[in-house]
Amino acid sequence: MIQENDKQLQRLLPHGSVNKIANSLGISRQGVYSALRSAKPNNRVVIEAVRIIKEAGTADVQRELTEMLTPVTFTN
Repeated sequence: MIQENDKQLQRLLPHGSVNKIANSLGISRQGVYSALRSAKPNNRVVIEAVRIIKEAGTADVQRELTEMLTPVTFTN
């Protein structure tokens, strides 16, 4: 699930956002990709990515983001 989330975050980011995040937080692009792969909600890279997605996104993108960040529960 985490690997799916990081790919979804990267897919939802507008072009050039990784560089923008890296520059604004003073870290490398590789550091941004690493943080997106970990997909930890409290990570400042993930927080910034979600903010950018929400700013640029349509209602559909925001709905996808909400679904992605909602914990999955399994029932038997």
